[in-house]
Amino acid sequence: MNIATSQSPSSLFLNLVVCTSVTYDGLTAVSRKLLVNNEYKVRKDGKAPIIERFSSERSRVDAIEREFGIILDSEEMEAIMGTKVAVENSTMEGNSVLNILNI
Repeated sequence: MNIATSQSPSSLFLNLVVCTSVTYDGLTAVSRKLLVNNEYKVRKDGKAPIIERFSSERSRVDAIEREFGIILDSEEMEAIMGTKVAVENSTMEGNSVLNILNI
């Protein structure tokens, strides 16, 4: 990641929490897991219903671990607290972001 991507105030990576994973059947993508900000969706057959909305940082961190296998240590979890991407500070619904990203 270059310095602009990691530090520019307009960078996607400073304004959103994003995790995604694709499930394949052979070489064909059959579904995509999407966690954007405070929402978790699974896109399949052209539909992406909201599976879970997060009301706490703990619930989002638990979902990141459960759905994507990413384990955040206590230092990483504390680094999120108080930032604009923290659950309690989020002003943009994940659904709006997913629509903007066309996913």
